[in-house]
Amino acid sequence: MLIVWRPPCRVVGIDVWEPALALAEANVAGSAARDRIEIRKEDASELRDSGAFDLAWFPSPFLPRSKVPAALDRTYRALRSRGWMVFGLSASAAEPLAQRLNELRIVRSGGYAWSEPDAKELLRTHGFLDVRAVERSWSEPVAFVTGRTA
Repeated sequence: MLIVWRPPCRVVGIDVWEPALALAEANVAGSAARDRIEIRKEDASELRDSGAFDLAWFPSPFLPRSKVPAALDRTYRALRSRGWMVFGLSASAAEPLAQRLNELRIVRSGGYAWSEPDAKELLRTHGFLDVRAVERSWSEPVAFVTGRTA
């Protein structure tokens, strides 16, 4: 896989959990791209930006279900026209016990275990277009549903 890093690219990371923010700040401080990375203590359901971003990464397993609708609305508004949402999911496990344990881990961490069909419907309900699952070609237990703004 070829990954091209475009120097004008700017990254904004938000979180409300202090340990995650501290780790992010430490990682950014040691990065050659530190002048293009901003870390903010901000709740995704209160995101203030409007028409500012081309792509948003949404780590759904880490967000409480009650926060997701507002966070999606705010993220949609924060994206530019034809901006992309990447809704990250915990991938389904083949074995039922493994799947239930994964769901328990997510819930105990304060998140919600969205299914792929539920994630697709959620993005459509919040105005995203061209909603689809990314076909998995990797073994890590993550999956992605994408959509774009109008």
